Amino acid sequence: MRLLFAPFGGFRVVGADNIPRQGGFLLLPKHQRWVDIPYLGLACPRRLCYVAKVELFQAPLSRHIFTFLGGIPLDRRRPIATRHSLRAIRKTLQSGCGVVVFPEGTYVPGRMGDERSSLLRYLIRHVPVPLVPVGISYTVAVGRRTVILRFGAPQLPVNSDCSMTLSASIFDRIASLSGLDGRC
Repeated sequence: MRLLFAPFGGFRVVGADNIPRQGGFLLLPKHQRWVDIPYLGLACPRRLCYVAKVELFQAPLSRHIFTFLGGIPLDRRRPIATRHSLRAIRKTLQSGCGVVVFPEGTYVPGRMGDERSSLLRYLIRHVPVPLVPVGISYTVAVGRRTVILRFGAPQLPVNSDCSMTLSASIFDRIASLSGLDGRC
């Protein structure tokens, strides 16, 4: 993968030692572009599974790719399907894997999007695993793009009552790690 992305620019990782060495954890990155996904996989020394919108699993080829990469489909419009996704996420975390959840829900380049963290708040309340914020920034100099991924210190939810405050705090840390000014 590094060779595949090498022609597109430089790649740097800061704070990879903040990723828990064992046990499940939530990786909560800024989502700038679709290539954030492979860059996260390259930067993280642990296995990751990705929560993604169900539409990405509808075409046979993309369903195969996302499933192979550990994708967990999330259908926000169908509550029964969402319950199955939530069970899959909890099971994945309990098995000791990292799960990537993009708190913005979609990619928003160059600024922080709206916090869509009902999923994050649910997970904080029901699966007490470390939360690792990740900033992703892209710079272009002399026609060459550089990508920097900054892993913040993990934070463990103290109690389930703090989910709203904690998700807002994590969102602010993601903005800071990405070099962006909070919410727009």
